[in-house]
Amino acid sequence: MPAKAGVSTTVRRTVDTAARQDSANRLKFFRATRPEEIALVEAVVREYHAESRYAHIPFSKEKFGRFFRHQLRDPENTLAVYVRQGDRTVALMSAEAGDYLLGIGGRMVMVNTMYVS
Repeated sequence: MPAKAGVSTTVRRTVDTAARQDSANRLKFFRATRPEEIALVEAVVREYHAESRYAHIPFSKEKFGRFFRHQLRDPENTLAVYVRQGDRTVALMSAEAGDYLLGIGGRMVMVNTMYVS
């Protein structure tokens, strides 16, 4: 009787299968670090806005640009991540670390935006 495949064999087969998949279908994660990346996320940000409870407020490309650039200015305390599948951005998340809002001497992370298309 052949031995059962162990967890490591199963994991290896799963990883090998994923590695053979068409790279256009893979999700690729990026940390935004350059202002030029705004063009890669604008469409999904507009989609997020259109689905939000604030969709009745006109989208401001200027205001979004300011927010995006703010996320890049302080990489020690801010994080902007986007996910691409092929040539399309399909998700984004932005977060910021700062002083705890309700106390003194603590730090906290605030997730500003999280959206999956």
